[in-house]
Amino acid sequence: MSKSKLIPFGKIIKPHGLNGHVVFKLYNDNLDISNLDHLFIDIGADTLPFLIEYIQTLPKGFKIKFEEFSKLEDTTDIIGREAFLREHDYNRLLQESGVEEIPILEYAAFIENENQPFGKVVSVLENKYQNVIEIAHNSGAQVLVPWVEPFIVSIDHSNKKIIFRLPEGLLDMYLGKKIIGS
Repeated sequence: MSKSKLIPFGKIIKPHGLNGHVVFKLYNDNLDISNLDHLFIDIGADTLPFLIEYIQTLPKGFKIKFEEFSKLEDTTDIIGREAFLREHDYNRLLQESGVEEIPILEYAAFIENENQPFGKVVSVLENKYQNVIEIAHNSGAQVLVPWVEPFIVSIDHSNKKIIFRLPEGLLDMYLGKKIIGS
């Protein structure tokens, strides 16, 4: 399935036990996935569907048993991989969970007073302490920016762009550049 029609909503963190279970972490902790029957996982060049046998809530995430897996070795290829839902399934999940989506996915990310975007918003990691905007930098690097007022200059919904005022050195840290004075 084409990733352009899928919404990232969580990540397979690690195996759980020896019987093909995995630990799954949602990007938005407020979603109720207890009735989810499938999801898609990005494996190399393919995004493949996986049927869910059952889901169990854990203190920090979920334990998921996929129908295809019966032993630890079966989970190797999906550990650390992002999970997706079709857009209509994701929207239904939001509605059933009573969660409002933050509409900035796929927005171009700009630094204040610069004319070219430095990346694209790929997700908003929501948690009870502080939301974090995940940006795919033009170089391919992942950049995480706290969703706090001092860092966001404006959000232009009509042009799908968000303008940031980043603290000095934040972008360089993610890009692996040497920061002067360190």
